[in-house]
Parts: sequence; structure tokens; C-alpha cells
Amino acid sequence: MKAVLFESLVTDLAERVANIVLQRIREAPEVDPLLNRRQVAEMFGVNPKTVTRWQLRPDFPAPQRPNGTHPRWRKSALLDWNGAQQQ
Repeated sequence: MKAVLFESLVTDLAERVANIVLQRIREAPEVDPLLNRRQVAEMFGVNPKTVTRWQLRPDFPAPQRPNGTHPRWRKSALLDWNGAQQQ
């Protein structure tokens, strides 16, 4: 009898924890995404070749290369850079 009660309590607790975790995941803010060249171009309404030229500028955010080859930029870094260009 005690084992059945204990098992029921553990199952109930596990369900509650799972529900809390799922709720927190749904409410979590979006992670700062990495954008590829095409996505950066779309974000600023320019041709992807323009993004390639921007890479030569010393003030343009440095890309990350998570897969070792193709550059990706943090959206927040691009927004900061764009804000500095507006001033």
C-alpha cells in the first residue's frame, strides 16, 4: 500500500515538474539568433553582396563561424551596429 502511494506521489510530482518546465520554455524570450548572409540582407533590405562588402568595414560586427565555414551574425550585434550608423 505504501509503495503504491509513493509511486502515485512520484508520478504526480514528475507531471507537475514537466508542466512547469514546459511553461517556462514557452514563456522564455527568444534566444539571440545567428543570421546568415541572406537573412542579414533581408533584414536590412539590401543585396547579399552588400553584406559581403560590409564585412570589409572595421565597424561591422565580426561574424561567427559555428560550422567552420559560413559566416553568421548575432541579430543583436547587427541591431547595435545599425543603431550606431543611425546616430
